[in-house]
Amino acid sequence: MDKTFFKTQKDISEKLISTIDSYWNGEINENEFLTCTNTLVENNQDIIFKKNTYGAVIKQRLGKKRICLLDKVLNIGNEAR
Repeated sequence: MDKTFFKTQKDISEKLISTIDSYWNGEINENEFLTCTNTLVENNQDIIFKKNTYGAVIKQRLGKKRICLLDKVLNIGNEAR
């Protein structure tokens, strides 16, 4: 993993999309995926979450299936929707 701190919701959403798609395509294993995703979210919580829900840009760019996977990884359930 290269960069872990991002400036905008657009930037972090592109990185999350890339990470999730790499996992789905078998380019990275599950442990790498979990570590990378948790690090990204932990380092960018203020950008990803707005009032305990995903920011509008994050939801729009990631889409329903990626958000569901992100929920599972973060053990959020229905809290952040």
